[in-house]
Amino acid sequence: MGRWAQRRRTGGGPPAGAALITITEAEVTDTTEILVSFSANVNAGDFDPTDFTTQPSNATGTVFGAAGANYINTYFDHDITADTTITYNGTAPGVQSPDVHPIT
Repeated sequence: MGRWAQRRRTGGGPPAGAALITITEAEVTDTTEILVSFSANVNAGDFDPTDFTTQPSNATGTVFGAAGANYINTYFDHDITADTTITYNGTAPGVQSPDVHPIT
């Protein structure tokens, strides 16, 4: 007769070793628009445009739209072409926050 298998219980949350989704690229596509790429698919409905700001001008996102499975077009309240970084600071599930990334 063998031993019964022992079941181990662990806490909630993502599986151990699960990586958070991060910004992989932020590209200026117009004077008030940045195409933000993520390391995995994201749901645009989980984000708020005000979760995105640029530095050093501190422009805040005003509207955005899904541009693909792992892309979001983010529009800002003024010209962001001189800005050097974008910051995401929000609550989208599985997405690293805050996440600061250079703008190209």
